[in-house]
Amino acid sequence: MSFLEHIDKVKERTFLLGVLGLVFLVVPGIAYIAFFRGDLLVNLDVMKLTLLALALDIPFFLVSFVGTISQNSPGPGYHSEEAFGAFVLAAIISGLTLYFSLAISYLFGLHFKIALLMTLVIVFVVFLAFASKAHKPTAKS
Repeated sequence: MSFLEHIDKVKERTFLLGVLGLVFLVVPGIAYIAFFRGDLLVNLDVMKLTLLALALDIPFFLVSFVGTISQNSPGPGYHSEEAFGAFVLAAIISGLTLYFSLAISYLFGLHFKIALLMTLVIVFVVFLAFASKAHKPTAKS
């Protein structure tokens, strides 16, 4: 099967979710670089800039991905579509974490590390709230 035949089989929804996931993985890192080290935007070529942007976001993505996978509790019937959905959700969570951290840092003049810690605490509390809500025991009849 050729590469073009594989591309034809990709659903429009899957393509859009994949692009959305990549945007939330790459763009926050580029925004971080532009905010703190604008000179790197001019000096680096596109490939190096993309790799650096990914390297900034991957730790947050991995933690988010583990969290979303653990919430879905994969088992023997776990499908690749569910893993892809967890990938996109983790990319959105990690991207929004960095976006909010940058916004808080810029708007309030805080150091980025403090803004990031504040944002991570908020994300952790929201995650715990959803996790406890999802795992409430139901009354058996």
